[in-house]
Amino acid sequence: MLKRLAYHGEFTGWHMLAITLLFFGTIIAVNITLAVYANRSWTGLVVKNSYVASQHFNERTAERRREAQLGLNARLEPAPDSLRLIVVGPQSRAITGANATIHLGRPSHDGDDRDYTFLEIGNGVYAADVDLAPGVWSGEARLVTPSGDTWTQPVRFWLRGDGK
Repeated sequence: MLKRLAYHGEFTGWHMLAITLLFFGTIIAVNITLAVYANRSWTGLVVKNSYVASQHFNERTAERRREAQLGLNARLEPAPDSLRLIVVGPQSRAITGANATIHLGRPSHDGDDRDYTFLEIGNGVYAADVDLAPGVWSGEARLVTPSGDTWTQPVRFWLRGDGK
């Protein structure tokens, strides 16, 4: 037969104080721990001053419309040791002779931010040697065509730990 657990002494104010301190102490300890981790991670800011960034909204919108009129399209093929950027223009023509770069970083913090320059390896295919750890990467690919037009595209991809 199971023994009943029972407290045979008197429940005093000291017992209640101990229970209350343990309860609120646990909550305070968890909050402090979470605050420390939050302070050590990414701030969550995309721009330093949102008001100043908002002043350039119309300019950025006009730039995006101009880029859309170029008719360029790119596909990024990520791997842990290389990135391939395949760029085509209107009527699926390969864009050759362009300067292509990419700025990559982690969406959760800015400690792994890096820039890479692509080299053209033929027929609208550009490649860059990289050393990327597994996980989520995001950034912006930038292409300057031989005619001097600038085109950008946001990128986001996930590299698995097994290199795929």
